[in-house]
Amino acid sequence: MGAKRAVPGRSAPYDQLLAAYQRKNQAKIAAGAAAAQQAKEDLVHGAAQPLDDDEETHQVLEGVMRSAAYPLERKKIHSVPYKVELLL
Repeated sequence: MGAKRAVPGRSAPYDQLLAAYQRKNQAKIAAGAAAAQQAKEDLVHGAAQPLDDDEETHQVLEGVMRSAAYPLERKKIHSVPYKVELLL
């Protein structure tokens, strides 16, 4: 850092330039984080425009038709071999 501070011909002292750069960089990072958060919320909550009743019904029925429902648990039936005791 000492070598950076010793550079001749700067427009302002190094510490002031560094502080200004950090403020500018932090503003960019904050704006990017806010945009990412907004995009995430839009994705979670769906489209910004609400659906009318007919369109919602159509989408629900289309989803039901495309789904392949199967039971979560299936009962397995196994035959149990009987042991036969021979009486002699």
